[in-house]
Amino acid sequence: MPTNVTHEYIEAQEKYREARTPEEKIKGLELMLSTVPKHKGTERLRYELKKSLSKWKREVKERAAKKASSKSDFHVPKEGIAQIGLVGPPNSGKSLLLNRLTNSKAKVARYPFTTTTPNPGMVQYEDVQIQLVEMPPLIAGVSDGRWQGAEMLSMIRNTDSLIIVLDLSRDPIDDFRVVREELGAAGIRINRSKPGLEVKRMERGGIEIEGEIADDDRSYLVELLQTHGYHNALVTVAERVNRKEMSDALQGSLVYLPGLVVANKGDLPGTEETFEQLRAEIGDGHPVYPVSAMKRIGLEPLGRAIFEALSVVRVYTKAPGDDAEREPLVLERGSTVRDVARSLHRRFVDNYRFARVWGESANFGGEMVGLDHVLEDRDIVEVHAR
Repeated sequence: MPTNVTHEYIEAQEKYREARTPEEKIKGLELMLSTVPKHKGTERLRYELKKSLSKWKREVKERAAKKASSKSDFHVPKEGIAQIGLVGPPNSGKSLLLNRLTNSKAKVARYPFTTTTPNPGMVQYEDVQIQLVEMPPLIAGVSDGRWQGAEMLSMIRNTDSLIIVLDLSRDPIDDFRVVREELGAAGIRINRSKPGLEVKRMERGGIEIEGEIADDDRSYLVELLQTHGYHNALVTVAERVNRKEMSDALQGSLVYLPGLVVANKGDLPGTEETFEQLRAEIGDGHPVYPVSAMKRIGLEPLGRAIFEALSVVRVYTKAPGDDAEREPLVLERGSTVRDVARSLHRRFVDNYRFARVWGESANFGGEMVGLDHVLEDRDIVEVHAR
């Protein structure tokens, strides 16, 4: 526990730990913030309390938004193999891009805020369909509820991936910063992995940390856990994590989404240099694709990029002596023959003999493999069971 906290703070912390609803959690945190001393030694404590308070307030807003979405136009049922959100600032060209990639007829205009509700459309990639949903403009303040922010962010959290559309004729670096900050404030992380840190609350024994971690980070983590009300816990560090990731690991409502950046209006004068600056600024962690939706330039590679961002594989099953099924199973990348067998029927796992595989993951066509064989995109699998 950070030093020099008051008895009132400790009582408030106990009430927070006993709270059962988000509203009760918010009241407890507000009371803790009002009683914690304000000095340099409690800066970290106050920061984490404010972060937790923001999380619970966000959860209350999202719950209200979900309730409202069932009665509004912000509910778009998922279709195809995945739902991808098109997000970005006003007038970045999202509507026209949606129309070019799908058969949608979203309204396109030169004035901002043309889109006020989500616009869906289906893009065909080879033998699968992917749903694109254009969102209303994402501007500064949406994470605080501005401009239909609660409803929009609630829907974004439930998508499978995001396409961030930026306008190369403006200031795309600043626009990207706004988008990233607003999504981050809403608990949405783009192209980041979930921290390899697991916390299990215990009845007694203090805080025990398993895994490799530097001594100064260990002390920081213990203080961070105590700040969040953990006094007895088993912490497993599966991989190296920085201090921000430690803090994120304790925020249970975070969402991790893959995504890519589309730099639109690349046909306009002077945008080539702007694109290079954008790619240099954000390209390491975010794939960036230059396009002109107006002139249909650079759109062809987007289908493959959208599919690859989903981290899935298509697997075609076949019965012995028959041709492969035309409609694929769509599985997470890294899936195995066991996942295919389970999707067919549990008995194919329980009574498994072997499988034959044709495709990238096989050393030769029809190779016999076991249940743990990892599959690649477009593999054909023939499962044999007793």
